[in-house]
Amino acid sequence: MKTMLQTVLLTTVAMAFPLAGNAAPARKPAATAAKSKPEAPPAAPVAASTLSTKQPRLLEREVTLAELGFADGLSFNGFSGQRDLFFPVPAGVPVSSLRLSGVLDSAIPDPIRASAQIAIDNRPRWSGVLGTAVVPVALEVARGDQTQDYVRVGFRYGAAWTDDRCADQRLPGGYVTLAPETALLYSYDPAAITSLRTAMAVLPRHVRIALSAAPLSRDHYEAALVLAAELGRQGHKVSFLRLPATVPVEPEQALAEIVIAPAAELAALKGDGQGTARLLRNGRFPLVALTDGANAQTALYLSSDWQALAGGPAVTPRASRPVMQTDSDAIAFARLGLGQGVQEVVDRGEWQLRLDYAMVPKDMRPAALRIELAPGAAMTSQPQLAHIFVNDLLLRSVTLEGGAQARTLKVPLPDGLLGRSNAVRVVLQRQPAAGNCKDAPLASPAQLLPGSAVELVADKSEPADFFALGSAFADGVTVVVPPAALADPAASLALAAKALSGLSHNSQGLQVVLDDGKVPTRPFLLLPGAKLPAGISLPVAMEEGSVKVVDRQKRLLLDVSGTPGLLVAQLATVGDQPGLILQSGGSGPIPVPAALALDRGNVAFADATGLLMSLDTLRERAVRVEVGEASAWADWVDRFRILLVAGVWVALTAALAGVAARWYRSRSKPKV
Repeated sequence: MKTMLQTVLLTTVAMAFPLAGNAAPARKPAATAAKSKPEAPPAAPVAASTLSTKQPRLLEREVTLAELGFADGLSFNGFSGQRDLFFPVPAGVPVSSLRLSGVLDSAIPDPIRASAQIAIDNRPRWSGVLGTAVVPVALEVARGDQTQDYVRVGFRYGAAWTDDRCADQRLPGGYVTLAPETALLYSYDPAAITSLRTAMAVLPRHVRIALSAAPLSRDHYEAALVLAAELGRQGHKVSFLRLPATVPVEPEQALAEIVIAPAAELAALKGDGQGTARLLRNGRFPLVALTDGANAQTALYLSSDWQALAGGPAVTPRASRPVMQTDSDAIAFARLGLGQGVQEVVDRGEWQLRLDYAMVPKDMRPAALRIELAPGAAMTSQPQLAHIFVNDLLLRSVTLEGGAQARTLKVPLPDGLLGRSNAVRVVLQRQPAAGNCKDAPLASPAQLLPGSAVELVADKSEPADFFALGSAFADGVTVVVPPAALADPAASLALAAKALSGLSHNSQGLQVVLDDGKVPTRPFLLLPGAKLPAGISLPVAMEEGSVKVVDRQKRLLLDVSGTPGLLVAQLATVGDQPGLILQSGGSGPIPVPAALALDRGNVAFADATGLLMSLDTLRERAVRVEVGEASAWADWVDRFRILLVAGVWVALTAALAGVAARWYRSRSKPKV
């Protein structure tokens, strides 16, 4: 009874207070949550999901027509034209936003009708009617093969008169130009750059080379000069800067694209592997580093075709030889930009080539052009015409009898025609079909054959102009550097790279030596501040007094000694070795010209804006260089030298005539 009464009582209490048992469990999780709140927020899984979907920060790269060598763009005129362009892209690197952007500038007069077509990787992507207007081009590019290291862009142009008029060469046609700023643009994730090969492939047009904050070693100076020269030949613009005392680990912008410094200075940067060249990470940016043991061979390896073997993050090259062996007796047109040499010709086909004198081997000179031309079949029985121009001088114009048969033309090159950079043009003309124009003009192929070349002959004479140093430097050049340049190398490196541009076709055999006043045993480049070697022969002796450039009337053209920030370049000879001497012409720091295109002459003057004047002190008569104070007697002799020479000639002639007359009279006198 008692037990039953206790059970009923407990049940009644539980029913009377139903919330008492439920409240305690409800409060316990709340207390637990309140206690754990400062330790870990419940939103942590959401934050992790956000990080996993965060997009990488991409870098953008563009390759312009100017980088491909078309500084003035790509132009077509007449009634037809076709050209394939190959834009480089990094092989093996995923790229996005790949697109072609540019401008078509055309002027098509009435009643001509013209159109153009752009194909990408052999697939037509754009076609339009041309007029007198500027047409923007913006095409998305689909990259099918990630291992392909180029995008092929084909451009075709065609024009026609009205339906009842035929083409007539007496009436000028229109033109269309693909602007030089036309570019292939793409973006890439810097994290995808995992090898030296891909890092060199994505270099921008403007490449910054960061140099050690400490004085450079001779080997590192040599590597920097070789790298700048080689990248410049590939179309890059190179600038130098110094590393800061403390290298930032996570910069907002890339410190540089290439760095040359001891490994101790780069210890804060991340990188894998060991070698004289390494791929480092400056935050998210890839950085090509030349470190301990790097020299000219390291730079040549990274900037030549051998870089295709640099598939890892580090490499230590021991030697770097040219991949292509060239013919010492001729320069093939393939090296001048011929390509396949095939054109579809309706009425006119033109091959434009560029011969740089730096391509000429040592102790040789160009003597003639060997043109091997397959003109192809024409639509009419009229013979085709071929014209050969060099530097816009017509050297040969021939009628091609024999139809489509290939033939060889040999065109001698006259003395004094060639210079630093020479334009070679081969033009083929056909007479298109006439009549009532019921049939559309039909193009047929013509080809400038691969056997075409510039023929060379031996020439051991000393260079008479700056451009002839290109042949002298063919087997290598010694760059003489003052010791002070190693402590502050940026300016002297930039100056040396600009001076060698166009005078040296490659950096094989380039050697840097510290100035010791010794006579060079190879062709040389002597930088400002270095001592002049004994026995040197200079056109203008800067140390003998004030230097001025005047004309025949003694009017001052350039005060060399009195102009601050002036650079003087002179063609020089030491023993039997030709070279280039760079000196400061006035007070102030030595300038680094924006461009230093030394061509004709043996003395040149430049400032920071570029080349001011170039002249030949031996052959020039209208302008001359005065050193020191010229005497009045010397001025009088120079002013009237033609009359003096004529007077001496008349006097000698009269004296000779008098002697001959006396001799004749003495013989005609009767003997007694």
